[in-house]
Amino acid sequence: MRRSASGASASPRWKGALGALIPVLVHLFDRRRPRAHPFGPMAFVLRSQKRTASRLK
Repeated sequence: MRRSASGASASPRWKGALGALIPVLVHLFDRRRPRAHPFGPMAFVLRSQKRTASRLK
C-alpha cells in the first residue's frame, strides 16, 4: 500500500468505499417524516361521540 508524504493511505478501495457510503448516509439522514392524513369517517365518529356525551350530561 502506498503512503503519501503526510502518511495518509491513498488506497483506491478506501476512496471507493467512502464514495459508496456517502449517498447511503445522505438518504438515511434526509428521511422525511410521514404526514398524517385525516381519515374522514374518524371525524364523523368523534363528532357523534361528543354529541352523545353532551346529551347524556
